[in-house]
Amino acid sequence: MDSKLPPDAENILPFPEGISGYWDTQDHPFPRRNYLRTECQGSNYYYMTRNIAANVTRRELKKKSKETFLPTYLDVRLFFFNLPFDLVLEVLGHVHPLDLYSLIQTIKSFRNMLLNPRYKSIWREAFASYPDIPACPPDISEPRWCSLLFETVQCNYHGGSYDSITDFMFYDRYCERCVDWNIYYNDQQGDVFYPPSYNDVVWNLLSYQSLWAFLRPSDDEAQYCKIYLRSDADKMSLKVAKFHSQIQEGVPGSVKAFEDFQNACKEDLVTRRDYSDTPSTWINDIRSNFSDAEFDSVQKAVERCMKYLNKNSCEEANLPSTRSEIVDLIGEYKQHRWGPRTRKRIMRQLDSMILRIRKRIKIENRNCLVEERKARISKEWYADFKKTIAPIKRACLPSGVDVYSYNIFEQYLNPPLEPEEKIDDTPNFDLVMDAFQSTTIAWVETQQRQLSAMYYSATSKQEQELTYIACLDLSTAVFECANSDKAFIGWEEVGAHLDPEYLAKNGAISFSQIGYKAVCRIAKMVSVDPTRIMARELDELDPRFFCGKCPSSYGGPRAYTWRESVSHALKHYPLPLSLVLLTPEGTAIVRAHEEPYPPHKFQSWCCNHCTANWDEDLFTYADIIAHIYDHNIHNIEKPKPNVDFLCVKKYNDPPRSPIQVGNDLVKGVFCARCGNKNRLYTMERLSVHLSTNHGVSDMAPSDWIMVNFTAEDEEVLNCISW
Repeated sequence: MDSKLPPDAENILPFPEGISGYWDTQDHPFPRRNYLRTECQGSNYYYMTRNIAANVTRRELKKKSKETFLPTYLDVRLFFFNLPFDLVLEVLGHVHPLDLYSLIQTIKSFRNMLLNPRYKSIWREAFASYPDIPACPPDISEPRWCSLLFETVQCNYHGGSYDSITDFMFYDRYCERCVDWNIYYNDQQGDVFYPPSYNDVVWNLLSYQSLWAFLRPSDDEAQYCKIYLRSDADKMSLKVAKFHSQIQEGVPGSVKAFEDFQNACKEDLVTRRDYSDTPSTWINDIRSNFSDAEFDSVQKAVERCMKYLNKNSCEEANLPSTRSEIVDLIGEYKQHRWGPRTRKRIMRQLDSMILRIRKRIKIENRNCLVEERKARISKEWYADFKKTIAPIKRACLPSGVDVYSYNIFEQYLNPPLEPEEKIDDTPNFDLVMDAFQSTTIAWVETQQRQLSAMYYSATSKQEQELTYIACLDLSTAVFECANSDKAFIGWEEVGAHLDPEYLAKNGAISFSQIGYKAVCRIAKMVSVDPTRIMARELDELDPRFFCGKCPSSYGGPRAYTWRESVSHALKHYPLPLSLVLLTPEGTAIVRAHEEPYPPHKFQSWCCNHCTANWDEDLFTYADIIAHIYDHNIHNIEKPKPNVDFLCVKKYNDPPRSPIQVGNDLVKGVFCARCGNKNRLYTMERLSVHLSTNHGVSDMAPSDWIMVNFTAEDEEVLNCISW
């Protein structure tokens, strides 16, 4: 046997054709891989390669050797090397191609011999002896073909990962990391090669692969992008350019030679396509059969485990979660031989797994019991308690989430995981109502005292001047939430905002200095004492304001209520704010054009006298008025809001939309002849109105009444700087 590789071994070794010269001219980010490195470490070589085809093939060969009583391993040093050379060649001709490839990777002397072109017939005889192995194409060497079939499933360029796919059309392996460095896409055909007129010719002569079939084997190529090997495309472009130059120079026979070249390339393309389909189908079938066999083996192991559990009278064996955990447990041992030792390990883990499942089921049952009891507390007992409270005060009560922490429910909501005996730990209903009464009052008082303490510390007021309840009724008791841009004035608004159901959206409540300054300015503008004026008194005055610093929108300035003006001040900070008080005439016009809020069509109204069904029955405005008018129910002729009926404001209700006064109507006029003071005109529109409706062609000052929404110096006098 020769001790050195033959001089033309580069054409036989499993390298891509022309890879040496091609690699030197490319700017590739990965180092070149050592193709002949030994992957065999111990006897488990075919498992370590992670090549399913090689693994399955080796398994079948071992199975056949056991059936025919042939030795699985040969003592190469004592027996095989002592045979005559002719017998060695004869034996190698009947060896499986996988074994030949293993020899050239593990034994240097066999590598030197089998890679010599003089012994190419050995490979051909080996492939002929095993017709189930895909035949080697004529344009590739047998060792390289074996490397594609049985080599480790690694990228041929950086080799580190096991996620590459073998491509039998390009005779190479690429992974998704380096695929773009080695291929052209079909959408790059427009400007890749020169001359442009020959681009289509180049692409039509190249072998191609579908992108999806390249990265993941697939038979459907029509709906995926075609890709071409860069090295093949570059070589083909040079050849086509050479033919093109010969044709341009008028070389005799160049046209005929170019046609013959195209026909030969197309025939080679058809041949390569035929040869690439066979190994792709072969490997896909092996993968499919291997997956089915693996699935069947896992299912058999699962059935063994289920049989073991049923034999030991395990009630949890029939649960779907138990079967899924057994499948995961078997998956940890699917690469081990299913022997007595493995079975003992699995059975031990099954016992511990069943203990975990039993404990988990007990915890789940306990949690379900706790949730049922919580629902009973909030939806039955606490709902009955709220029916004893006036509806107008219910919005400021703690929600059902808060009452779970009451001491009376400590044992009821914390049942033991494994009760020794079944006992009734349901608390007495009367005691529950008493606990609700005392604890709820204490909760409300605690919240009010905390808010009043914030107010005292921020305004430097003495606690003796006002009680903690009275100070929260002041209009200057303005608070803000860290997660909201709305101002909360008084205990009613803060208490409704403290609903624990929305704690994820609510932040910490704090006293608002910005809102305090805004309310003080508003009180001075309406000529009242800001330190004594109550919020309900400002609600009765109900003034309207413009923001003098906001840019006028398309519809004109917005008319805010005093509560909306305070919230607007929070949004406006830190820019200076200018609140402009509307004149009485302007305020009356704005009120006349405002729609009621909430809209009467919303089902947001409830009866203050029907306390039993307050939480269940919500009506529209017309329905609630008819309900109170009905002489068979309440028979109230003049129902009053917040006395006979209430508006139930929800957390997600949209805010009121302030009315906008047109820019051209801020200083508008009334028609003196109509007497309708809610209809404003510009001078141009008033002229048309008088001419059309009153027959007045020449306007006189007596035909209109001038109305100003604001005083001329109001914006300058009432500017607030923070």
